Amino acid sequence: MKRYEVIDHTADIGIKTYGKDLKELFVNAAYGMFDILADLKNVRAKEQLAIKLKA
Repeated sequence: MKRYEVIDHTADIGIKTYGKDLKELFVNAAYGMFDILADLKNVRAKEQLAIKLKA
């Protein structure tokens, strides 16, 4: 299953994200947004952080 697809617009850009649940949907949305901003082929993960929020 693909993570996201780019939706082009004359003034903006958007993404349509996919996921089997809400958590995966948000992970794929973040991945897609970062992929648009940076060339992911040149990005390497040095560490991974888990962030938990309560509201």
